Amino acid sequence: MTKVQEARLRKTKQFFKERSVFMEQLEKDITSIERKAVKNGLLPAIRLNGTSDIPWEGIKPSVFDAFPDVQFYDYTKIPGRKKVHDIENYHITFSGDGENVISCEYMLRNNFNVAIVWPLGKDEPKPTEWRGYPVVDGDVHDLRFLDPDEGGHIIGLRLKGANAQTLADYRWNKIQSSLVMPLT
Repeated sequence: MTKVQEARLRKTKQFFKERSVFMEQLEKDITSIERKAVKNGLLPAIRLNGTSDIPWEGIKPSVFDAFPDVQFYDYTKIPGRKKVHDIENYHITFSGDGENVISCEYMLRNNFNVAIVWPLGKDEPKPTEWRGYPVVDGDVHDLRFLDPDEGGHIIGLRLKGANAQTLADYRWNKIQSSLVMPLT
């Protein structure tokens, strides 16, 4: 586990074990990030969930109002998080994993973008459309709030790492074999 992963895990554990301490530190961290970004002429952008999938719009909705000039964004596997569409500075991308194809279709129909991993080689191009939905190349950057927001879009990704091809093939096969999202 890398030091970044260890830090994310430590923070997630603190969220569940020492919630008030975590929230106090979170606000200090956001304030610091916002101050540094503004000083450098940048948009402060924060991904609240690194290793977790906490529905912040229900847990601590006041954080978005407290920091209106900060752009928050996350990935989630929790379907039905429609409330986030009402929060101007919080963007959610749904994560497809091959097991949640029905939820992916639901989220696309409800104007969420859905990230899907394709089993493509490094130099193989991603399609521009998939099953009627436009595809955005998600490997260009991680700033999902910059992606088109009108209608559902597929965020096409390549899985990285040692077992990337095996896992991507598995997920792709699960998605392709689904009766809910037939091939077009």
